[in-house]
Amino acid sequence: MGAISEWRFAGAGEAAVLAKLVNDAYRATGPVKGWTSEAHLLGRQRIDADMLRAIRARDDSRILQAYSAGTLCGCIHLEKASSTRVDLWLFAICPGLQGRGLGRSVIEHAERWAVTDWGTQHAEITVIDLRQDLVAWYRRMGCQLPRHKCRSLEVKTKRLG
Repeated sequence: MGAISEWRFAGAGEAAVLAKLVNDAYRATGPVKGWTSEAHLLGRQRIDADMLRAIRARDDSRILQAYSAGTLCGCIHLEKASSTRVDLWLFAICPGLQGRGLGRSVIEHAERWAVTDWGTQHAEITVIDLRQDLVAWYRRMGCQLPRHKCRSLEVKTKRLG
């Protein structure tokens, strides 16, 4: 699997496969866990299909999917926070494909789409402050991440941890 060959927004029937991608990227514990795994910090799954269906149904939300050779390899949730700002969530790359530049492509494509279609002037993303390697990656991407904007996630639902 190489470069991203197709971009599309998630449809109603894709919640289960998206939940698997996100949970594999952030909670994997097996031999193919990526460098983005948070399993050692947070337990349980990160998201489920019902939550993804609810996110997808909102007017101010889009879940962009990246495909390579017909296979889902990445995703990112764009939420229109204001007329000038988009919040980026659920950014995930298939663990076996991490470290190949796909993440940069997903973020750049999401930002271009937000500027073109929503008139976005800036994007924000929340990063767990315990993951300094992840913070460093975003800084290398050109993101400005002041200490006070990098905050720990709080559990907001009883289903997920």
